[in-house]
Amino acid sequence: MRTGFASVACLLLWCGAASAQPTTARNPNPFRADIEAVEVDVRVLDAQGRPVPGLTREDFELFDEGVRQEIRTFTSVDVPSAPPARSVAIEPDVQSNRHAFDGRLYMLVLDDLHTTPLQTNRVKRAVRRFLDDYLAANDRAAIVVTSGRTDGSQELTVSRQALLTALDRFQGRKLRSSTLERLDQYYMNRDILERRNDGRPERIDDPLEHERGYNARVALDTLAAAAKWLGGVPARRKALLFFSEGIDYDIHDAIENKEASTILASAHNAIATATRGNVTIYGIDPRGLTLDGGDGIDVASLPDDPSLNLGTTSLANEVRLAQDSLRRVSDETGGFAIVNANDLSASFSRIRDENSHYYLLGYQPSTPRRDGKFHRLEVRVRRPGLRVVARRGYVDPKAETRRAEANEDRAPDLRALLDSPVPVPGLALDSTVAVFRGASGKASALVTLEVGPGITLKEVDGAHRGRVDVSVLALGADGKATGGDQRAIELKLKPDTLPRVSQHGFRTLSRLDLAPGRYQLRIAAREQGSDHGGSVIHDLVVPDFAATPVAVSHVLLASRAATQALTTKPDAELKDRLPVPPTALRDFDRRDVITAFAEVYDNRSGALEPVTLTTSVLTQSGTPAFRSEENVEPFSFEPKRHSWTHRVEIPLKDLSPGAYVLRIEAKPRNSASSAVYREVPFSVRPDRRTTSELVEIKPLAGLDRGEVMQ
Repeated sequence: MRTGFASVACLLLWCGAASAQPTTARNPNPFRADIEAVEVDVRVLDAQGRPVPGLTREDFELFDEGVRQEIRTFTSVDVPSAPPARSVAIEPDVQSNRHAFDGRLYMLVLDDLHTTPLQTNRVKRAVRRFLDDYLAANDRAAIVVTSGRTDGSQELTVSRQALLTALDRFQGRKLRSSTLERLDQYYMNRDILERRNDGRPERIDDPLEHERGYNARVALDTLAAAAKWLGGVPARRKALLFFSEGIDYDIHDAIENKEASTILASAHNAIATATRGNVTIYGIDPRGLTLDGGDGIDVASLPDDPSLNLGTTSLANEVRLAQDSLRRVSDETGGFAIVNANDLSASFSRIRDENSHYYLLGYQPSTPRRDGKFHRLEVRVRRPGLRVVARRGYVDPKAETRRAEANEDRAPDLRALLDSPVPVPGLALDSTVAVFRGASGKASALVTLEVGPGITLKEVDGAHRGRVDVSVLALGADGKATGGDQRAIELKLKPDTLPRVSQHGFRTLSRLDLAPGRYQLRIAAREQGSDHGGSVIHDLVVPDFAATPVAVSHVLLASRAATQALTTKPDAELKDRLPVPPTALRDFDRRDVITAFAEVYDNRSGALEPVTLTTSVLTQSGTPAFRSEENVEPFSFEPKRHSWTHRVEIPLKDLSPGAYVLRIEAKPRNSASSAVYREVPFSVRPDRRTTSELVEIKPLAGLDRGEVMQ
C-alpha cells in the first residue's frame, strides 16, 4: 500500500526530522533553546509593485497575535542574477563548498494521483518550461511525486539534467471523474431507480469514493512531508510548487462523504507544517482554462432528473472544488494559485521574483503558548507609501511535539553535515567522482576529495598535528544508504612540510562499489573537537558499461601543480597507471601540464576492427585547440574487464587563458555504431607560478593507515 509520506521519506530518509546546517562559532544561535524560533520572509513593494531595497531592522514592526515582538535576526536577501540552468552546456564534474549557497530553493511536487493520464504531457511541458526558463544555474530544486514512486523523484540538485530525467518518468494516474463513475452507476441501475415511486431523490454513490479519499490524503500528506523537510533548511525562503489538478473530493458534506473529515485534517496538517517551516506553496493547475476538466466529452447523455446532480454542472463543480483546494493551500501559506491560465510565463516570473528579493525576520514569541493553534502575524514597515507582503500566520506546534524536537541531536558532527540538503560552507572542500567498470556487474566509483586550506594544526613534540574525520555516503534513488566510507585522517607534519598543508590542504581518495543506477553522494569532513566542518553533494549516474558495444569511463584529471597538496593514501588501482594523483582542480596555470586518464571498454564479441580513441581540447566556440588519436586493437584490451587504459598528457603552454572542454571519444573503426564520449570542462588562467614549482614537485604518498607524516 502506497503512502504519500513514503515518497518523501524514502527520497529524504537521511535528512531526519528537520535537517539544518550546523551553527558555527562565528554565527552563534541568538535564540533560546527551549523556545522555538519563528522565521518570516517579508516582501516590501513600492507603489509600482517593485521590491524596495535598503531597509533595516529598525524599519520593521512585527506582531504575533497583536503583541509586538523583538526582531532577533534580520537578513536582507537579494539572490544574485545567474544565467538559466539550461545555458550550462556541460555540467561541472567538481562540487565545492567554497562559496555558500546563494540561489533559490524549489521543491516541485508532481501530483500524479491527481493528474489525468491524458494531461501527463501538459504537466511535463509546464515543469520543463519552469526548469528551462526560470531555474537559474545557482538554484537548487527537487522533484517528488505523490504516488511514492522513487524512480520519478530527484533530491535537491543543481543538475538540470537530473531533474529532467526524473520528470520524463512522470505519468498521471488520476481516477476517473466522480460524476462519470456515478453516471455509469445510474445507467446500470436505471430500471431499479425508475420503479421507485416514493418521490424521494436517489443518491448515486461513487464506487471509487474510498480510493479517491485515500489518494487525497496521500497527496496532502506528501505535501506536508515535503514542507516539513524544506522547513529544516534555515535562513531562507522556501518555495514548494504543487503541480496538481486539485483534490477531487467534496469535503464540504462530511455526513454524505465519509472521507471528508480525514481529508480536512490532512489539509490542515499540510498548511500547518508549511507555515511552521516558512514554506510557501504555489498550487499550479497545468490544464489551463477549463470548465469541466475535459471530462464533458465523455458524457453521451444525461438523466432527466436534476436532483441526481449528474451532468455538466456536476463536472464544473468538481473542477471548482478541486481548484479551491489549490487556492486554499496556496493562500494560507503566503503563495498564490495558478488556475485557468493557459500561459504560465507571468506566474512563473512572479514566483521567481518573490523568491529573489525579500527580508527575513526571526523572533521568539514573547508569550509562547505551545497550543497547536493558528497564530496571526502582522508585519508593518515604518516608511510611508510601501506595501508589505507576508504570510498571515503560523501554527504553533503542540508542547509534546516541541519537546520531541528539542531532544534531537543537533551536534555539529558528521551526521549533521551529511544531513544538510545543501552544501555546508566552512572547512573548504572540493570533490570529484569518476566511475569505472568494477567486478560482478558493479562499478567502482573513485571519490577524490581535497580538503583545505584552513586546517587547524597544533604543535606537539615538534610536529604539527591535527585530525580530520571524513565520511562519504552513497544514497540510492529510494533514499537508502547503499555504500559509504568513513576514515580519520591523522596529520603529523614536520615544520618544512607544514606550509604545503597550510596553503594547499590535503587530498584523500575513496572507492565505492555501486550497481548501475542513480545515486546522490554526500561527502562531509570535520576537524575533530571543533565545529569546523563542511560538506558537498554529488548527483551521480552509474552507467551500465556493458550496455553498448564500446563504453568510456569517467575522466580523471591530474596535474603537476596539484601535487602541492599532500595525498594521504594512494589509490591501489591507480598507483601504477597514473603518474600523479587525480585532482579536483579545474583551473590550471598555463605552465602546467595536465594528464587526462580514462578507461575504454570493448564489449564486442569476436571483433576485428580496432577502436579509435580521440582526445580533444575544444574552445567555447568548439574549435579544437589540442587533438591526439590512438587506435587500440581488440586483442589489446585487458581480458578480465575488457578494458584499455587511455592516458594523454596535455601541455597548456599553447592554450590562451579561457574556458575549455576536454573530450575523450571512442568509436569502432568502420562501424555503424555511434561514438561514445566523456567531457570535462576546465579553464586556463594566466601564468602565476614559476616553472620550477611546476616541474620539480613530486607526488607524495602517505601511510596506508591514512596518516600523513612528513
